[in-house]
Amino acid sequence: MADTTWRTDGVTPELLRALRDGGHSRFFVHPADRSAVVAAVRAHEPESVAATLRAADEVCAHRVPLLGRGAVELGDPIDWHRDPVSGLRWQLRHHSTIDYLDLERPSDVRVVWELSRCHHWVTLGRAYWLTGDEHYAAEFAAQWESWMAANPPGFGVNWTCAMEAAIRAINWLWAFFLFAGAPAFDEGRQGRLLAALGEHARFILRNLEIGPRPGNHYLTDGLGLLALGTVLREVHDSQTWLGEGRRIVWGEALRQVTPDGVDYEHAIGYHDGTFPAIGDADDGSLVDLGRRDPRSHRATLAAGATLFGRSDLKAAAAAFGAANLWWLGPAALRAYDAIPERAEPVGSRDFTDGGFFVMRGRGRHLVVSGPGGGPASHLHHDLLSFECWADGTAYVLDPGTYAYSGSREWRNRFRSTASHNTVMIDDLEQTRLLEDPNIFPAERDRSARFTLHRWQVGKDLDCFDGEHTGYTRLPEPVIHRRQIWFDKRQGIWAVRDFLLGEGTHSVRGFLHLAPLSVTLESSAPWVVRLAGAESGLVIVWSPEPALSVTVGEGWLSPRYGVVQAAPVVTYHTRGRLPVVITFALAPFAAGGTVDTDALRRWAQGLA
Repeated sequence: MADTTWRTDGVTPELLRALRDGGHSRFFVHPADRSAVVAAVRAHEPESVAATLRAADEVCAHRVPLLGRGAVELGDPIDWHRDPVSGLRWQLRHHSTIDYLDLERPSDVRVVWELSRCHHWVTLGRAYWLTGDEHYAAEFAAQWESWMAANPPGFGVNWTCAMEAAIRAINWLWAFFLFAGAPAFDEGRQGRLLAALGEHARFILRNLEIGPRPGNHYLTDGLGLLALGTVLREVHDSQTWLGEGRRIVWGEALRQVTPDGVDYEHAIGYHDGTFPAIGDADDGSLVDLGRRDPRSHRATLAAGATLFGRSDLKAAAAAFGAANLWWLGPAALRAYDAIPERAEPVGSRDFTDGGFFVMRGRGRHLVVSGPGGGPASHLHHDLLSFECWADGTAYVLDPGTYAYSGSREWRNRFRSTASHNTVMIDDLEQTRLLEDPNIFPAERDRSARFTLHRWQVGKDLDCFDGEHTGYTRLPEPVIHRRQIWFDKRQGIWAVRDFLLGEGTHSVRGFLHLAPLSVTLESSAPWVVRLAGAESGLVIVWSPEPALSVTVGEGWLSPRYGVVQAAPVVTYHTRGRLPVVITFALAPFAAGGTVDTDALRRWAQGLA
C-alpha cells in the first residue's frame, strides 16, 4: 500500500520568515494589510461585515452553504467523505480506484468536493480579521486538523480530481495569511499546512487533466501550480510548479478564450450583471469572498474596470464591492473611484467565435445560442435556442443544469433538446451527445454543423439567421433554420422556424418560461400571456392549420442542485416539409395591452 502519511519536509524557518516579512508581494492578502483592509470594508461595505459574521457563526455550528442548497448541516465531527445531502459516504480508497462519475450511485460528488474546497475557512478568516475573535481561528484549526487526518494524500474522493486539489490549495493559501497571527494557528501548524500545500502541488503535477481538447479543469490545475509556486518559492521543486503553472495558464488562456472573449466550452457559467445560463453551470467559484448570486459577475466587472481603467466595465459593475476590497485592497478602490463615470450604451453584437448572438436595446435583451468551438464536455442540446429578458425580468429561460452526477436521468434531462427553447424533429435529439456514456463527452457530434446566414445590426431592426444540420442524419434529412428579428423602437421580437428537407415529420418547439402566471388566451390565433407583478409578455403565433399550442409543466434549475416546476409552452405540428412556423414576443407594462393582430401582421411581414 502506498505511503498515506503527510510529508513534513521542505518548510524551513526561512520560508516562514519570508512569508511573514515579505508575503504581501506573493499573495493577495497579508497580515500587514489587515488594519487597512478592515477599515475599508467597515467604512464602505458595512452590510458585508454583518453578513460575514453571520456566515462565520454558521460555519462554527457546522452549517455550511453548499452550492444552491443553502446551509447544510454537517454534524459533529464533520465527515469529509460523506455527501450531507444524500447521506451516502465515499470509501477511503486510493483515488485511482474511485469512479466519482458513477451515475448509478445516487450521490452527486460535486457536493462532497464543494465542502473540501474549504471556501468556508476563508469566511472564518475574514471574520477573524474583522473581529479578532479567537474562536474563529480555533474553529479553523480544528477543522483543518480534522481534514488532514481524514484525507491522507492521494486517498479518498477529495483526491480524485486535480482541479479540486488546486482550488483547495488556493483557499488554504488564503486561510494561511488570514490566520497567520492567530495563537491557534501557531508556527507548527503553519509549517505543516505549507508542507501539505507542497503535497497538493506534487499531486496536481502528477495528475494534470490534459486531453486532446483541454477544458477548465486543466486551466485550474495550472492556476493552482502558479499560486503554489509563487508563494512557496523556498520549497524544493517550487520553480517547477511555477514554470509549469505559467505555461499552462498563459497557454490555456490563449487556447480556451476565443478571439471575441468567450470561454470556448460554450458554457456561460464558466465565465467568471446578470447573465443567461446557456450550457453547464455548477455555481462553482475559486474563492468565496462573500456569497454571490452565481449568475452575477458584477464583482469581476469591477475588478476588470480597476485593472484596465475601463469606464464601460465600471458602468456595468455598478459598485466596487466587498469581495474586491478583500483581494485587491483599498488602493484599488481609490483607483476604481478615479475612473470617469461614462456609461456608454451597450448595443447588439455577435460573438461568432464563441457561439453567441446578443440583441439588446431599450431594456430588452435576447441571447441566441450557436455552436461552441471547444470540447463537448459542458454542451447542452441548445443550438438555435434563446433566452429573452425585458426591463430586468426574465421571461424565456434556459432551464439550467441541476446536477452533474447522481442521476443519469436528470443529467440528461437538463441537457436535452426538449429542455431548451428550440425545435425537436420526430421527438429526437438534435445531436447524439446523450448517446455517449460519458456525461462529459470530449467530442461533439460532427453531424450537427451550424451555419450563420446573416447577422445584421441596424438602427431600428436587428436580424439573426442561422441553421444547424443535426437532423440531416435522419433517413429523410431535415435542416432547422431559425430567423429572429428585434424591433428596437417597439422592443419586440419575431421568431421564424423553417424546417427544410424531405418527407413528413413531427415538429415540436419549446419555450421554457419563468415561474410566472401563464394563460393560454386564444387558439385563433394562438396567444399565450405571461403576467408578473409589474410587467408581462405576450406570445402570438401566425395561423397554421395543423399547429397546436399547449401550456404544461417543465423544470427550472435556478441554482446547481435545485430544481423547481416552471411552465413550458409547446408548439407542435406534423406535416410534409417544408414547414414554416412564425411567432412574436412583446413585453408590456402592468395594466398595458398588446394589439396581438398588429403584432402578428408585423411578424408575418418580415423578410
